Amino acid sequence: MNYAVEVENLFFQYRDGSEALKGISFKIMPGEKIAILGENGAGKTTLLLHLNGVYLPKKGRVKIFGEEVKKGNEYKIRQKVGLVFQNPDDQVFSATVYEDIAFGPVNFGLSKGEVEKRVEKAMKALKIEELKERIPQHLSYGQKKKVAIAGVIAVDPEILILDEPMAFLDPSSRRQIINILKYLEGEGRTLIIATHDVNFAADWAQKVIILKRGRVLAEGPPEILTRDEVIREADLEQPLVYRFSKEILGEGYFLPYKTKDFINLIKSLINRP
Repeated sequence: MNYAVEVENLFFQYRDGSEALKGISFKIMPGEKIAILGENGAGKTTLLLHLNGVYLPKKGRVKIFGEEVKKGNEYKIRQKVGLVFQNPDDQVFSATVYEDIAFGPVNFGLSKGEVEKRVEKAMKALKIEELKERIPQHLSYGQKKKVAIAGVIAVDPEILILDEPMAFLDPSSRRQIINILKYLEGEGRTLIIATHDVNFAADWAQKVIILKRGRVLAEGPPEILTRDEVIREADLEQPLVYRFSKEILGEGYFLPYKTKDFINLIKSLINRP
């Protein structure tokens, strides 16, 4: 089977000798929506940097659509795997928004016409056309975030990775990012998001991978976020709607962990004769 991502027994050690990844393994199917959770220092960002060749495996393997990530093919891998950093200031640096979004396509050697086409499409998708000639450093944090995503989308990667895309965003910007994710889902891309937000992960992801001190603590459908032992060991919280449901119904009932299922539960209780 040709997986989008295969990580096999991946280890990573920093120069000071500290281990960030300690034998991580998992597989992701094409088109899947994956949420990676874990406390600070669990290894989330270090793992993401291996998936598009910023870090190369010292021990273990990473494969993208069957091709191993290794020295010499990082350029090719980065055309397939786009990475949006948590802090947009690490990614947004050109003189204008247009130039910033065009940076990737230009560096991958696309023609001027193709670059223009991709930049316009990316700006339209994120509804930032009016920012085209703006200086990125003068934008709000949320606007910079969208410019950073647009720059990655313009490369047209099959896999898109976002590191804490909701961090430090106001409610309006958060809703906009969620709408952008829906757009990307509609294009059939494989989406991988590192997040602390268990509520978002429960609602959005098809599969959850929970890291703990450089290891995979648990992996499976978002339902695993309701398991007391997993949440306790991961130092996370169960989804809010699951906790509400437990308070309302108690044990012995179906307890929803997704917002839409919780809404349906409340409606059924209100309409109960």
